[in-house]
Amino acid sequence: MKSIFKLFLAFAMSVAFLPGINAQENETAEGRVIIAVNKKRGLGYFTDVDGRLLFKSQFEWVAPFSDGLALVRKNGKYGYINSKGELTIPMVFDSAESFSEGLAVVNYDGQLCYINTNGEIVIKLNYPIARSFVNGYAVVKDQNEKIGFINTLGELVIPCIYDNFMGEISDGVVFVASGDTYGCVNVKGEVVYPFELDFQFGYKDGILTIAQGDKYGAINVNGEFVVPCIYDYVNAFCEGLAAVQIDDKWGFVNTEGTIVIPCIYDRVGVYHDFSSGLAAVCVDDKWGYINTNGELVIPCIYDDVKSFSDGLACVKLDGKWGYINTEGEMILPCVYDNGDVPIYYWKDNHLFVDGLAMVRQNGKFMIINKSGKIIVYDCLFSLDPTWSMVE
Repeated sequence: MKSIFKLFLAFAMSVAFLPGINAQENETAEGRVIIAVNKKRGLGYFTDVDGRLLFKSQFEWVAPFSDGLALVRKNGKYGYINSKGELTIPMVFDSAESFSEGLAVVNYDGQLCYINTNGEIVIKLNYPIARSFVNGYAVVKDQNEKIGFINTLGELVIPCIYDNFMGEISDGVVFVASGDTYGCVNVKGEVVYPFELDFQFGYKDGILTIAQGDKYGAINVNGEFVVPCIYDYVNAFCEGLAAVQIDDKWGFVNTEGTIVIPCIYDRVGVYHDFSSGLAAVCVDDKWGYINTNGELVIPCIYDDVKSFSDGLACVKLDGKWGYINTEGEMILPCVYDNGDVPIYYWKDNHLFVDGLAMVRQNGKFMIINKSGKIIVYDCLFSLDPTWSMVE
């Protein structure tokens, strides 16, 4: 195997300080939540949850830590730093992605390949496009723009003959499209469900929401119906339940297709029905939350709401957004404007994750903690600050 690390002997990195912030040179970030921040003037840096600048060296662009390393860019080239801010894989790549499952896809000297966390090339690719590994497999696209999947040895397990895919390989199978129809194939390349699905909607926990004609249902990875196609709409399963619609009213079914919460609600949460054991429901244009028994545990008093994450949910009153806990107590007052901001990258703008959330106030994007303290102010949202727990 060829080691990228051996290609450079020394690297001198320029030092740039942010006014009023002390850099923590060579202080490890391991075991802490670290924020990767990108500013309008092309400055990328890292802070901790107290807003302190980490590492003296600054970059043109940074990504959150993954597998103990963070992707950074300087002078148009990409490399990786460790939790002390030390450049452990040099900036020699024309393009690169963050590590996932110990591997990262990079473009080195005009060739797409995967490297390990030591900077060694372990898979060389003949494909123009490749994605990160998930559950031991990665999507690749050939010169004819057809997709397939490889394993961590670089072996093509599902041939590049498909036009699209849904979700990732789970339990050895994945839903893929051939033309305008979807079917299911396994990692041997065998079709386990025929290509007769007109469209797919949501895939979670091995269950796919489908449509047949103008009715909706859900199947498992073996193509067996868990919810018959008798509903006007079916959302993806969350925490073992899925929202279903009958005659403009919503309720919930379990994975056996049995209605366990009757269809009595005007609307339900769109993206994640149940989260932290609670689901958003709407009655007479007001929103609240029910538990998995269908009991209304937070009354329908809000103008709009979002799903729970990290113990808090974003709720709207009088045109502004704030946060409540699972008991319905107001934790942060409704002073934010962030409820309808588009989502970039993988962080949802209003969700708390690892004690942090991105919000908007007075036209500015910022990161706050659960006390409402501003950690990063005036973010460039198109280069969304992201954060992660450093392993």
